[in-house]
This record gives sequence, C-alpha cells and structure tokens, in this order.
Amino acid sequence: MSTSLFFARFLSLLIHADRQQNQLVRSLPCRLAALALLVFCWQAEASVPSDLLSGYTTQQWQSSDGLPEQTVQAFAQNADGYLWIGTSGGLLRFDGAHFTEYSRENTPAFLENSVFCLTAGKDSALWIGTEGGGLIRFSDGVFRLYSTTDGLSDGFVRSVMEDRSGAIWIGTDNGLFQLANSRANRVTRIDGTKDLPSMAVHALLQDRSGRIWVGGSRLISLDLKPGAGPREYKLPGHYSENRVKSILQATDGTVWVGTVSGLQQLRPGSPAFANLPGIHGTVRVLRQTLDGTLWIGTIGQGAFTYRSGVLTRVAPYQPLPSSTVLSVLEDTTKNVWLGTEAGMVRLSRTPVSLIPLPNASDFETISADSDGSLWVASTKLFHLVHGVTRPFTFPQLRGARVRNVFRDRNGSLWIGTDGSGLFHLNGDATEQYTTANGLTNNFVRAITQARNGDIWIATDEGCNRLSHGTLRNFRVSDGLSYFSVRTIVEGIDGDMWIGTDRGLSHLHQDAFQHDTATEALRKEKVWSIHVSRDGDVWFGTRNNGLYRFAKGKMYHFTQDEGLAANSIYSILEDSHRRLWIGSPDGVSLLDRSEFDDDRDYAKQHLSQRFYNRSDAGDIAPLYGGTQPAAAMTENGDVWFPTNNGPIRIVDTGRSAPSPTRLVIDQVVVDGRKLLPQSQLHLPSANTNLEISYAPILLSSQADLRFMYKLEGFDRDWLYASSRRVAYYTNLPAGTYAFHVRALSPSNPAVISEAILAVVKQPFFYRTPWFFGLCLLASALAVWGAHLARVRRMHTAFRAVLEERARLAREMHDTLIQGCASVSVLLEACSSGETSDKTEQHELIDYARTQLAASIDEARQAVWNLRAERSDDLGTEIRKLADRISRESNVAITCHIEGTTFPLRASALHELLMISREALYNAALHATPTELSLKVIYSPREIVLEVHDNGCGFDQNQVNGGHYGLVGIEERVRQLGGTLQVRSMVSKGTDICVVIPKSATDVHEMATL
Repeated sequence: MSTSLFFARFLSLLIHADRQQNQLVRSLPCRLAALALLVFCWQAEASVPSDLLSGYTTQQWQSSDGLPEQTVQAFAQNADGYLWIGTSGGLLRFDGAHFTEYSRENTPAFLENSVFCLTAGKDSALWIGTEGGGLIRFSDGVFRLYSTTDGLSDGFVRSVMEDRSGAIWIGTDNGLFQLANSRANRVTRIDGTKDLPSMAVHALLQDRSGRIWVGGSRLISLDLKPGAGPREYKLPGHYSENRVKSILQATDGTVWVGTVSGLQQLRPGSPAFANLPGIHGTVRVLRQTLDGTLWIGTIGQGAFTYRSGVLTRVAPYQPLPSSTVLSVLEDTTKNVWLGTEAGMVRLSRTPVSLIPLPNASDFETISADSDGSLWVASTKLFHLVHGVTRPFTFPQLRGARVRNVFRDRNGSLWIGTDGSGLFHLNGDATEQYTTANGLTNNFVRAITQARNGDIWIATDEGCNRLSHGTLRNFRVSDGLSYFSVRTIVEGIDGDMWIGTDRGLSHLHQDAFQHDTATEALRKEKVWSIHVSRDGDVWFGTRNNGLYRFAKGKMYHFTQDEGLAANSIYSILEDSHRRLWIGSPDGVSLLDRSEFDDDRDYAKQHLSQRFYNRSDAGDIAPLYGGTQPAAAMTENGDVWFPTNNGPIRIVDTGRSAPSPTRLVIDQVVVDGRKLLPQSQLHLPSANTNLEISYAPILLSSQADLRFMYKLEGFDRDWLYASSRRVAYYTNLPAGTYAFHVRALSPSNPAVISEAILAVVKQPFFYRTPWFFGLCLLASALAVWGAHLARVRRMHTAFRAVLEERARLAREMHDTLIQGCASVSVLLEACSSGETSDKTEQHELIDYARTQLAASIDEARQAVWNLRAERSDDLGTEIRKLADRISRESNVAITCHIEGTTFPLRASALHELLMISREALYNAALHATPTELSLKVIYSPREIVLEVHDNGCGFDQNQVNGGHYGLVGIEERVRQLGGTLQVRSMVSKGTDICVVIPKSATDVHEMATL
C-alpha cells in the first residue's frame, strides 16, 4: 500500500472517529501522531523525484478520440507495423491516425470485449487474452478462438508468451496452459501436478538461460531441461502482498518482479529478491526500452522510470491522464506508449523543448547575448541563463516595454522599445533616442551594427543610422521602398539591405540602388534577411517563400520547390552551412548544398528536416515580424519565439527518417465496402469509387504529404485532402493503376508508395467480342444477302429451265403427239389404201378434230392451264386409251385396281401426261399389236404400269433423241416418284411408275 493511500485511510479514520466523539482519537497526542504520520508520508513521497518527461512530447487519446472505452490494458506491435490496443471495450488496430475496432459486435470470435493482454508472435500472429472470453489467435485475417472445448478450463487469460521453441504459454486465473506451437488446436494444462501445484498465473517470462518464470499466486521458475524441476521463490512480506502481476528480465540480467505491494529485484548472483524502495502500490506492468530505461506502471501511483540506479516518478496528470498505468510499450520508432484507466498516451522523443513563460503573451523577440544567455522580450522581459528563466527589469527604462535587446562589439546594450524609442546602456550611462532627438519613429523593430561600428535602427516609420552620436534618417522621400521597415542587415561589401512591408531597399554609400533583387521583391513583404559567409543574400517573405541573391541573379523557392511554408519569419545559418528557417507552423532545417543553381526542382524537391508543433507538444504558432525572430547559441542550439514562450531545438544530427509504410486500407464501390486486393474489378455499371489510404506511422503524421494519380485517367499527380480518400465518378471502362505516395518535407527523396490495379468492365455492347460479333454478323448478313440473291437467281434460272422443260414436255406430249396423230391419219387417207370416199372424209374430219384438239391442248400447255376434266384417274385414262387406240389402230386394255381416292388437278394432269406419253411412244414406235395400261391404288402409293409387245429397244443404246422417256422421267421426279423401264429387242417394253400417295392425294396435301 502506498504511503499516500495509507495516509488517506488513516485520515478518514480520524474523521470518522471524530464524528463518533471518540475522545481517544480526538485527544491531542493522537492528533500529533496523525500530523507526524502526515509528515512521514509526505517525506516518503517526496523521496522519489517527479519528472515532467523533458525530451518527450506527448499526445493523448481518449473516448472522444476514438477509443471504445478509456481503460487501455495492453499493447502489441507486430511485423506489419500496426499498433494493437487492448481495451475494456474491445481490440483496436491503430495506424497512427485511425482506429479499426474488433469486438463481439462485429467479430464472432469475441465472446467478451475486455482484452487484458496482447502478444505478437514470431510468425506475425497476434495472441489476444480476454477477460472471460478465452484466448484468440489472429493470423492472416482470421480470428480463431480457444475455449473450454479446446482444453482451456478458464476463460480469464492474464498473460500469453511464446518461448524460443515456438510453444505458446497461457496464464489464467485458474491454471497454466500451453499450445505446442502457434498452429496447434489443443491446449494442454501444465500445472495441477505434484511438482507444480495449481495456481493463478498473471505474468510469464522466459529468461536468457531459457527458464520459464511463472508469476501469480506464486512465483516459480521452470527449467525446461530434462530432469529439472520447478523452483519456487519466496518474496519478502506477507502472502497477500506478494501476488505477482508482472515479470521482466533487464539487459543487465536483473529479474524484476512487480507485486501488489511494490517492486522486487533479483540481481545476478544474488540469492534472494530485494525490495526497490519508493514504490508502494501494485506494479501492473514492467518494460525496458532500448536506451536501458525501466518503465514501471502502477495502480494509483502513475508511472516510474528507473535508470542508472535512479527512480523517477512521471507525475500523474502531467502528462498522464490517470495515476493508474496498466500497459507500457516501446514501438519500432522508439515511441513509448502508456495505457491508463483514462486513455492512452504516446511519448515521443523530440529535440524540441518549450520553455513556458509565466504571464507572457504577444511574444516579440529572442536575442542571444555574448555570455551565452538569452533575452526574451514579451509583455515582460525575461533573462534565460543556463536553462533558467527569470523576469528582468532595467530600471533605466522606467517601465518601457522592451521589443528587442542587442549587445554591440563594445559590450554595451541597445534596447528597442514599444513606443519609447531606443535606449543605450553603457555601464552606468544611459542614453535615450526618440523622435524628439531625431529618431524616425519610437517603435523599434530591428537593431544591428555595421562593421564600421555604426548602429542601424529599423522602426515602424523608416530607417536610422547612428554614427558617433549623430542620427541619419532614411525615409521614402530618400528612396526607401516603403516606410514600414521590418529588418536591416549589412552585406559583406558593406551595403545595407533593408526589408519593408512593400519591397526591398539596397543602400550603397548612402544612396539607394535599383537592381535585380529590388526589382524581384518590389511588391513583397520582406520580413527577414540573412547574409551568408560566401556573400549570398537570403530574403524571407511574408507570403511568397524564400529568395536567394547570388552573383547578380535571383533564385526563388516556394512550397512548389519543397519548402514547408511560404511565410518566413527568420533565417539562421549554422557552422555546417545549414539554414534554419522559421515559419508560422514550424522550423525547417535545410542544407545549403540543396540550393544548387542547376537543380531541377520539378523532379527533385528540397529535402529538409521539419520541426512542427507536434515535436514540442501543443505549442502556439511561431512569432515573427520583429527582429531578432530567432537566435543561435555558441553550442549550436537554436531558439525561436512563440506566443507561449521560446522553443529550443537541439541538433541531434539524427539521420533522415526511413520510408513510411503506406497501405490502401479500404475501397468503397457504390457504397459497398470491399477489402483491398492486388487488383480491383469494377462492374460495368459502377458510378462511384472511393479509395482510402493510410500510412502506418505511429509517430506524428502532421508533416506527411500525400499525392495520388490514377494512371490511365489522371494526367498529373493530385495533392490529397486531409481525409486521405481519392474519389472517382463515372470512370470509363478500362485498365488503370492507382498510385498513392507519402512523402515528408524532412526527406522528399524518400517516397513511400502503394499501388492498386483497377479494372473496370465495359458494358457488353462495348466489349471487343461484341464488336467482333457485330462485324461477324454484318459479314454473315452481307454473305447471306449475297447467297439469297444468288439463290434467287438460281431459283429464277431453275424456274426458267423448269418452265422450258415443262413447255418442251407439254409441246411434245400435246402438239407434237397430236401432229403425229394427224400425220398418221393424213397418210392413211392419202395412201390410197382406202378408196371409200366416205371413210376418207371421216379420216380427214377426224384429223381436223384431232388437230383442233392438239392446238387447244398446246395453248393450255403454254399458259399452264388445266382442261376441265374429272378428278377420277381411271375415267380419264380410259378416255385417253380409247382415243389413242382409235388414232393408232392398236388395241389398248385398261385395268384399275384398289380403292380410288381423289387426286389433285396437277397430279392428275401429270399422271395423264405420263400415261399418254407412254402409250403414244409404244403405239408410234414399237408397232405393237397389244397395249395394256394398269393403275394400282394402294394405301401409300399409285402404281402406273404400261406394257406393249412391240419391237422393244436396247436400253444401252438410248440417246437423247428419245425425248419422250426424258419427259416421263422429269414428270415422275416432280411428283417424287420412281420410274422403271424394262425393254428388250423384239420382246416389248414395260414401264412402271410409282408415285407416293402424299404427292397426289388432296387430303394428304391438306394435312401436310
């Protein structure tokens, strides 16, 4: 128990006893005892010095800054650079600016939100110990819970450690457990044996010798060598005071053990633990930083540091938000993180320190004296000697407010005031210069001494030179560019350079010169001037950056060339030829070699170290406009004025920062969040794309700059907004590469870059395959049109040929056959074989009738007409056979078999023409004595058979002159039938025609 806590309890006992009228306690001896106890406690507390952590700058995060709950219980950092934070309200991932929360509300593996301990494994796995929810492993984006089903009998995990063999040790409120390796699925209990009894485990450590230290209800060390057993250590004090909460082995081999009552140490070679005086509360956490400092976090007493045998208390509330410190971590950038009950604190080492001034405001100037001290002019004058600041008053000034202090080469002081002119303090003598004795104005802005000893004074209304007690004024009427003078400096050639609120003046031998420098700065507010040893003159402007005048040429530098700011209040140069430039938001350190005359600043910006507000905590902006606005001491420290007091920058000579890791952490596509991958595929209908990026930098990110470019869409690099999100709307289809870069003014040459490939799918009607299909379809359409045209031409030509063939058949079967019949009749009439006149007249009349019928049939055939006839094939064939029999004088027999059915007119016509041609051929060419015609109706076809007993013919010698058979064959083919002709010389001829019923039947065609 701490002395302060003990005293508080004792005091409450006194108050309670007093209310109960306890005379014993109210007696004077008891009151004196209480007073003595108070003094003892105060002395005990005062024996440990407090420290405000000089050399560190602090930043706090609480619930209002993004923590789900303010109790921060654990820290861990794994290989990817993120800081993992265990709070009572869940697990957080922190990149230095933004939190990502994991809890049971969004992560099923979390049965409880309170995270008590965190350990980063060697394989980048994160081990998460919860209060009641078991152990969780996070690896490759997957959370894996170990609970009672996996062998863990207690869900309150207080400590997790990975040993050198890769085994995971787990300490709980009820037992010690182990996983054989980080990928094992089963937990094994270690304690609860004869050699190692059951215990609560709150701390685990593997020391350099390989032993495992287990602390909790006991303190035991386990030697992992075969045959070795556990060893228990007895700590001083009662059992209730010795419960172990933390264990650490320091670099010197000392084992430190934090208990509920203080801190114990076991030095190498020592037989027992010894108490470290000064800490009387629960030591919750122990960490040693790389510089050897031991950080001690306690419950109720804040944090302590122990180094070189000195215990120092970090005063609570300055800078800690709570006196209970639950976790400590040093990250890879050497920041120290403290987790408390009221948020977390980052302690960052800084070469910048702020010297606060009591009751100071409207800061003016800071001047270096020849003895190494500093004069700080604000609402009051302060003298800073060896780091100690005290108010200072010059009685000779009679209460005048000091603006600036200057010590000349003779050792006398010149003091410029705010409205009271200039004072010269030379020993006991004091001189005052005002408008009454020749000064242009009583408000002094700058004082300097030329090499010839003259004193130059810049005021609100003109410039003055004091030489051997005589004042000479320089006003606008004398050639001064503007009346409001801000600074005045002597060049190496003895010329005076005068900066005003509207331009630059160059004074050479008491005459104002117009040159390249004055022309370039004629409209600028020139607030600072510096002359280098090589003669270069540097001009700092209020709004337009830095100018350099060298060898008659002017060079201009702004933020476009890499400057941190375009407003410049002061310019200093150290012994290493480096420029220290003060601006409203910080100080830039630049190397003179960076200002090369031939440098291409568009490709390579100025590199610099930039000290901003975060380097010295929450400081006010720097001050400028009155000189000197900066000072440099002999040891190289630089000082700048701010509204809260001067800041000192100690040049540590540290190297340029390493590249910051930059990641693309989120992509939002039309309101839908996606995890970033190496390539992002966007649907064709996408309209809005948001790409979020972030640096993983646990130090201050205040001076980081970002720029991005979507290659294939953006022409130039775009500077990013503070939201660190790139927006794209209605992105055309295509393949892109999103580049984002992070750079720091401290070293612009070092750039971190992240790249995301983006592929947006086109609409289907804009894809190459669609265009190809369209071209192919167009080609096919053209080809199809061509084929259709050719087909139509072929059809037309075929129709012509068919029509010609039809006409040839019809003429052959009608006109020619009729003419042949008429010819036979006429031959019979004229042959003289018939002497009977009556018979001759009958033959002539019959020939005349036959000729008229042939002409009519020919006409109908030409016009494709059909004579009016019966649809009964048998009737029509009998008529045809009877007529041909009379004409040829050959007997023709007809037979009809089967069940008849009605025929189409065209089919009937074709069958009659086939029959007619077959009968005429036989009658005219075969000289038969008998002709037979048979028609057979069957369910599927019609068979037409013609037989004669004529002379026959040799089928192998049939030539094209027998057009009748060709015509018959064409008609049969049109009806879809078959034709068979069998003939032998002197044996007769058989013709068989088979026509499908479907090609002739009216009903069949209707069905089709």
